[in-house]
Amino acid sequence: MAPTTIPAQAPADAIGDLRMFTLTTGWAQRLSDGAVLHTTQGVLRWTVASPSTPETVIAVSYVGAETARALTVPAGAEGQTTVQSWTTGDGGATWSAQGGFAVLGFSPTLIGTLDFVDPLHGWFSELQDDPGVTGTALYRTVDGGARWSKVAVVGTAGPRAAGQITPAPTGCVQLTAAFISSTTGWLTGTCSMGPPPLYVSRD
Repeated sequence: MAPTTIPAQAPADAIGDLRMFTLTTGWAQRLSDGAVLHTTQGVLRWTVASPSTPETVIAVSYVGAETARALTVPAGAEGQTTVQSWTTGDGGATWSAQGGFAVLGFSPTLIGTLDFVDPLHGWFSELQDDPGVTGTALYRTVDGGARWSKVAVVGTAGPRAAGQITPAPTGCVQLTAAFISSTTGWLTGTCSMGPPPLYVSRD
Protein backbone atom coordinates (compact mmCIF):
# COMPACT_ATOMS: atom_id res chain seq x y z
CA MET A 1 0.00 0.00 0.00
CA ALA A 2 1.36 3.43 -0.94
CA PRO A 3 2.20 5.74 1.98
CA THR A 4 -0.26 8.54 2.71
CA THR A 5 1.11 12.08 2.63
CA ILE A 6 -0.36 14.43 5.22
CA PRO A 7 0.45 18.15 4.81
CA ALA A 8 2.23 19.64 7.80
CA GLN A 9 0.28 22.29 9.70
CA ALA A 10 1.52 24.72 12.31
CA PRO A 11 0.03 24.23 15.79
CA ALA A 12 -2.59 26.81 16.76
CA ASP A 13 -0.16 28.41 19.23
CA ALA A 14 2.93 28.38 16.98
CA ILE A 15 4.76 31.71 16.66
CA GLY A 16 6.85 33.38 13.98
CA ASP A 17 8.50 36.73 13.28
CA LEU A 18 10.28 36.45 16.63
CA ARG A 19 12.50 39.28 17.86
CA MET A 20 13.94 39.41 21.38
CA PHE A 21 15.46 42.63 22.72
CA THR A 22 16.68 41.09 26.00
CA LEU A 23 16.74 37.55 27.40
CA THR A 24 13.17 38.06 28.65
CA THR A 25 11.55 40.82 26.57
CA GLY A 26 10.51 40.62 22.94
CA TRP A 27 7.84 40.36 20.28
CA ALA A 28 6.40 37.71 17.94
CA GLN A 29 3.29 36.93 15.88
CA ARG A 30 0.95 33.97 16.25
CA LEU A 31 1.00 32.08 12.95
CA SER A 32 -2.64 30.97 13.04
CA ASP A 33 -4.16 34.47 12.98
CA GLY A 34 -1.32 37.02 12.87
CA ALA A 35 -1.98 38.28 16.41
CA VAL A 36 0.82 40.44 17.83
CA LEU A 37 2.45 38.88 20.91
CA HIS A 38 4.66 40.44 23.58
CA THR A 39 6.64 38.90 26.43
CA THR A 40 8.58 40.11 29.45
CA GLN A 41 9.08 36.57 30.75
CA GLY A 42 10.97 34.81 27.99
CA VAL A 43 9.71 32.83 25.01
CA LEU A 44 7.55 30.39 26.99
CA ARG A 45 4.99 33.01 28.16
CA TRP A 46 3.32 35.41 25.72
CA THR A 47 0.58 38.04 26.01
CA VAL A 48 -1.66 38.90 23.07
CA ALA A 49 -0.80 42.53 22.34
CA SER A 50 -2.62 43.33 19.09
CA PRO A 51 -4.29 46.68 18.41
CA SER A 52 -7.82 46.76 19.86
CA THR A 53 -9.68 46.71 16.55
CA PRO A 54 -11.79 44.22 14.58
CA GLU A 55 -9.49 44.80 11.61
CA THR A 56 -6.86 42.28 10.50
CA VAL A 57 -3.19 42.84 11.33
CA ILE A 58 -1.20 42.56 8.08
CA ALA A 59 2.27 43.73 9.13
CA VAL A 60 4.25 44.56 12.27
CA SER A 61 7.62 46.18 12.90
CA TYR A 62 9.34 45.99 16.28
CA VAL A 63 11.13 49.25 17.10
CA GLY A 64 12.19 48.47 20.67
CA ALA A 65 11.50 46.23 23.64
CA GLU A 66 8.22 48.07 24.36
CA THR A 67 7.69 49.91 21.05
CA ALA A 68 6.13 48.60 17.84
CA ARG A 69 4.26 49.73 14.75
CA ALA A 70 1.45 47.79 13.05
CA LEU A 71 -0.77 48.00 9.97
CA THR A 72 -4.33 46.70 9.71
CA VAL A 73 -6.99 46.39 7.00
CA PRO A 74 -10.73 45.72 7.26
CA ALA A 75 -11.56 42.03 7.64
CA GLY A 76 -11.94 40.40 4.24
CA ALA A 77 -10.31 43.34 2.42
CA GLU A 78 -9.29 42.75 -1.18
CA GLY A 79 -8.54 45.04 -4.12
CA GLN A 80 -8.64 48.75 -3.30
CA THR A 81 -8.72 49.28 0.47
CA THR A 82 -7.46 51.52 3.27
CA VAL A 83 -4.52 50.54 5.46
CA GLN A 84 -4.60 51.85 9.05
CA SER A 85 -1.36 52.55 10.94
CA TRP A 86 -0.99 51.93 14.70
CA THR A 87 1.71 52.68 17.30
CA THR A 88 2.44 51.42 20.82
CA GLY A 89 5.10 52.34 23.36
CA ASP A 90 4.02 50.15 26.27
CA GLY A 91 4.44 46.61 24.99
CA GLY A 92 1.10 46.56 23.21
CA ALA A 93 -1.02 47.29 26.30
CA THR A 94 -2.41 50.29 24.42
CA TRP A 95 -2.24 51.30 20.76
CA SER A 96 -2.88 54.68 19.13
CA ALA A 97 -4.37 54.91 15.65
CA GLN A 98 -2.20 56.97 13.33
CA GLY A 99 -2.76 57.76 9.65
CA GLY A 100 -4.51 55.69 7.04
CA PHE A 101 -3.64 55.40 3.37
CA ALA A 102 -5.29 53.87 0.31
CA VAL A 103 -3.70 50.97 -1.55
CA LEU A 104 -4.59 49.33 -4.86
CA GLY A 105 -4.56 45.64 -5.68
CA PHE A 106 -4.44 44.43 -2.06
CA SER A 107 -4.52 40.65 -1.75
CA PRO A 108 -4.75 38.76 1.57
CA THR A 109 -2.26 36.23 0.17
CA LEU A 110 0.26 38.92 -0.93
CA ILE A 111 0.66 41.19 2.05
CA GLY A 112 4.22 42.53 2.14
CA THR A 113 6.40 43.79 4.98
CA LEU A 114 6.70 46.73 7.38
CA ASP A 115 10.16 48.04 8.30
CA PHE A 116 10.93 50.83 10.81
CA VAL A 117 14.53 51.88 11.51
CA ASP A 118 13.52 54.17 14.40
CA PRO A 119 10.21 55.39 15.90
CA LEU A 120 9.65 57.85 13.03
CA HIS A 121 11.00 56.40 9.77
CA GLY A 122 9.27 53.39 8.25
CA TRP A 123 8.39 51.70 4.94
CA PHE A 124 5.60 49.36 3.88
CA SER A 125 6.24 47.10 0.88
CA GLU A 126 2.79 46.30 -0.53
CA LEU A 127 2.75 43.30 -2.83
CA GLN A 128 -0.04 44.35 -5.17
CA ASP A 129 -1.91 42.46 -7.85
CA ASP A 130 -3.92 44.99 -9.81
CA PRO A 131 -5.00 45.13 -13.48
CA GLY A 132 -2.78 48.20 -13.85
CA VAL A 133 0.31 47.09 -11.92
CA THR A 134 1.60 43.77 -10.62
CA GLY A 135 4.55 44.18 -8.29
CA THR A 136 5.58 46.10 -5.19
CA ALA A 137 4.41 49.56 -4.16
CA LEU A 138 6.66 51.14 -1.52
CA TYR A 139 5.07 53.54 1.00
CA ARG A 140 7.08 55.73 3.40
CA THR A 141 6.40 57.60 6.64
CA VAL A 142 8.71 60.04 8.41
CA ASP A 143 6.46 60.78 11.39
CA GLY A 144 5.76 57.39 12.94
CA GLY A 145 2.85 56.54 10.70
CA ALA A 146 0.73 59.68 10.91
CA ARG A 147 1.24 60.32 7.18
CA TRP A 148 2.27 57.97 4.37
CA SER A 149 3.33 58.58 0.79
CA LYS A 150 3.94 56.22 -2.12
CA VAL A 151 7.62 56.67 -3.05
CA ALA A 152 8.22 53.88 -5.59
CA VAL A 153 6.58 51.11 -7.60
CA VAL A 154 8.59 48.20 -9.01
CA GLY A 155 7.03 45.51 -11.18
CA THR A 156 5.17 45.03 -14.45
CA ALA A 157 2.61 47.54 -15.69
CA GLY A 158 -0.52 47.41 -17.80
CA PRO A 159 -1.17 50.11 -20.41
CA ARG A 160 -2.68 52.65 -18.00
CA ALA A 161 0.36 52.57 -15.70
CA ALA A 162 3.11 52.29 -18.32
CA GLY A 163 5.95 54.72 -17.65
CA GLN A 164 4.97 55.22 -14.01
CA ILE A 165 6.94 52.35 -12.48
CA THR A 166 10.44 50.89 -12.36
CA PRO A 167 10.30 47.70 -14.45
CA ALA A 168 11.32 44.46 -12.76
CA PRO A 169 12.64 41.33 -14.54
CA THR A 170 10.00 38.84 -15.66
CA GLY A 171 8.63 36.83 -12.76
CA CYS A 172 9.94 39.23 -10.10
CA VAL A 173 6.78 40.80 -8.71
CA GLN A 174 7.07 40.09 -4.97
CA LEU A 175 9.92 42.28 -3.74
CA THR A 176 10.26 43.77 -0.25
CA ALA A 177 12.36 46.58 1.20
CA ALA A 178 14.79 46.61 4.13
CA PHE A 179 16.40 49.81 5.40
CA ILE A 180 19.34 50.45 7.74
CA SER A 181 18.80 54.20 8.15
CA SER A 182 16.32 56.92 7.23
CA THR A 183 17.97 57.21 3.80
CA THR A 184 19.57 53.87 2.87
CA GLY A 185 17.76 50.67 1.96
CA TRP A 186 17.45 47.79 -0.48
CA LEU A 187 14.58 46.17 -2.38
CA THR A 188 14.82 42.53 -3.42
CA GLY A 189 13.01 39.20 -3.20
CA THR A 190 12.44 35.92 -4.97
CA CYS A 191 11.65 35.44 -8.65
CA SER A 192 9.87 32.65 -10.47
CA MET A 193 12.43 32.89 -13.30
CA GLY A 194 16.10 33.87 -13.13
CA PRO A 195 18.07 35.60 -10.37
CA PRO A 196 16.38 38.27 -8.25
CA PRO A 197 17.19 41.96 -8.81
CA LEU A 198 18.68 44.16 -6.11
CA TYR A 199 17.67 47.81 -6.00
CA VAL A 200 19.30 50.33 -3.64
CA SER A 201 18.17 53.75 -2.45
CA ARG A 202 20.28 56.35 -0.68
CA ASP A 203 17.71 59.12 -0.57
